[in-house]
Amino acid sequence: MGAGTEAVTSSDVAAQDAPPRAGRPALATGTVRTPATDLARSADVELLALAAGVRCSPHWPAAHWRIDSVDWFGRNPSELACELGLARRPALRLAAALELARRALERPRLAAAQIRCARDAFELCRAQFLGAHVEQFRVLNLDAKHRVRQNVVVSVGSLTSSLVHPREVFRLAVRTGAAAVVCVHNHPSGDPEPSQEDLEVTRRLAAAGRTLGIALLDHVVVGREGFVSLRERIEW
Repeated sequence: MGAGTEAVTSSDVAAQDAPPRAGRPALATGTVRTPATDLARSADVELLALAAGVRCSPHWPAAHWRIDSVDWFGRNPSELACELGLARRPALRLAAALELARRALERPRLAAAQIRCARDAFELCRAQFLGAHVEQFRVLNLDAKHRVRQNVVVSVGSLTSSLVHPREVFRLAVRTGAAAVVCVHNHPSGDPEPSQEDLEVTRRLAAAGRTLGIALLDHVVVGREGFVSLRERIEW
């Protein structure tokens, strides 16, 4: 973690946990009783314990720890062990989690792709379909300005069909508050001409989107050399 950071070696990971220092309460190993789905509402100290892989206790030095209390990115494993009353292995785990967070914060943020037309969706997804021998159904979840928030695979089918249900298509869009979606799937044959099943699925998805208040902007079928926009073929 910057200058002075101790290198984490395989021997460190394999080493037995060091005994707690005299006069410092030990932090028991185990798992924190915090459901994974409640991470956003968890206290800082609960997240700290989860990252270290220990059980949260009101008696350990970090019982009232807050993320903004110290520059934790500058701490090496030995310092974390000393300041938080951690044994070596939990300190290594916590140091690794902090290093990942530091790298994520330092990585330049790329501007989110914006979908203005079917070609934008095609260009965004075409590389992910290269060499595919089965149909892959992707959903682009968009914000109010039609910027891509998620690009997810919701179904992988056989050589001839991909079974897609509105529940799967809109599940993440509903959870993340997407304003609209664009569906994109490939034809392994290389011919982007939509099938009757493609048209029926599109109408069904558009109807589901209207019910949910999440617009289906387009359904793009990708072939080897080009694409077809179903928005330009049928009305919904």
